[in-house]
Amino acid sequence: MIKFWPIARNTFVQTVRQPIYGVLVFVAFVALVLTVPLAGWTMGTSYTETDQKMLENIGLATLLWSGMVVAVFSAWSALSREIEDRTALTVISKPVARSLFVLGKFAGVAAAVALAYYLCSVVFLMTIRHGVVSNASTPINWPVIVFGCLAFALAILAAGFGNFAFGWSFISAAIVALAVLLTAALGAMSFFTHDWHLVEAGASFGPRGTSGQLGTGMYLMFLCVLLLTAVALAASARLGPIMTLLVALGVWFLGSQVPAIRDQLNAALARGEDILATRGLLAVLPDLTLFYPLDAIAREWTIPLWMVGVTTLYALAYIGAVLLAAIGIFQGRPVAASGSGGSLPGAVALVSGLGRLAAIANVIAATVLLTQPATYSLYGLMGTGVLLVAGLSGYWVFSAFGRGATWAWWTVTVLAGLLAVGGVTVIVLAVNRDEAALLAGRRAQAILATIVSIALLAAVMLPKSRRHFSLSASSAT
Repeated sequence: MIKFWPIARNTFVQTVRQPIYGVLVFVAFVALVLTVPLAGWTMGTSYTETDQKMLENIGLATLLWSGMVVAVFSAWSALSREIEDRTALTVISKPVARSLFVLGKFAGVAAAVALAYYLCSVVFLMTIRHGVVSNASTPINWPVIVFGCLAFALAILAAGFGNFAFGWSFISAAIVALAVLLTAALGAMSFFTHDWHLVEAGASFGPRGTSGQLGTGMYLMFLCVLLLTAVALAASARLGPIMTLLVALGVWFLGSQVPAIRDQLNAALARGEDILATRGLLAVLPDLTLFYPLDAIAREWTIPLWMVGVTTLYALAYIGAVLLAAIGIFQGRPVAASGSGGSLPGAVALVSGLGRLAAIANVIAATVLLTQPATYSLYGLMGTGVLLVAGLSGYWVFSAFGRGATWAWWTVTVLAGLLAVGGVTVIVLAVNRDEAALLAGRRAQAILATIVSIALLAAVMLPKSRRHFSLSASSAT
């Protein structure tokens, strides 16, 4: 623990100081505030009640999305970026186990994500306290506006003064000040009605008194965010920020479809069919629907405590499994190698990133297709296999391209040249009257492929790009 806590504390401090952290929290604030006018468009008979339900649902969904995005960029900055900048080497070179390093990083990132989630939750509760302005006669809740804006302004002024007078980090000082002042503002506004009449604390919290269920719902959403934080940390051990975001989005999307995938598998089993890929997905994917309280809150159902406890144990078990996978992934990564970070030419980094993005999209598409019963035919399996092989091999090639491997440069150049020749051929044949009808539907794709291939060739043929590969080849020699 003597080695664990410094790693966790340093990770938390460095994460909170990142400008992207403050920007994402501010964007989440804006999104939560905008839910107040956006929720006032339901068409129910009792539109005041349905508007408030819509506000709660949109707010909880915004909490989940903002927490996931903060988790992805915080995890990448805490692990992958430190490896690329070689700052992690100073810790790994000491008698610190890699497993302890990963666990410390997760604890620090989880604390930073929890702080961001708490700030967004306070703003969300303020929007619930304000309520939806459903019509022109609905009164404006001035205590919420005054106390909320005053807390935000004082936090910015305090952070600016601390940065000027004491050299504090503006982002971290603003975050800490917001945590204190927004909490105080939420407590102060609970003593007032919309027209500034004093009431018992919490008596005027919400129009429907759903604070207890909202608290349970926010807790379940936070467990989901922590689970996605562990997934993002495991992905960032090998991937960049965009790829880490895609992996987290993929896990979120597929995890949200687990009941539908399970129903599809049961239907296939009832017909005497068995889909091994679907069984594999169900074995490794988290059932994220366990963390979604939107339906229960909208229908005013009580979420039992035993279910909250079981869901908590489920989340902790899955987080532990993902962290074990993250440790295994990180064990084989060379921390002393120069990654595809800031030393790369811009064109090389762009081509490498877009190529890996397309490769991951192919793998995700192949994985989704394997869950469909219609895929299990000769041509369906062949097409899915081509997608999967293209995705895996493409990711390998473009990763080597980003590292400066000469053979990857030749591979990308030859493939881009062949794609350009094929596109030009289709365009020329489409001009011919005999082939126009046959190729009319492919002409637009051919033009797009030609433009992409020419741009790719131009990027890899730039003198700075070629110099990068020649220097890499000479250093490898």
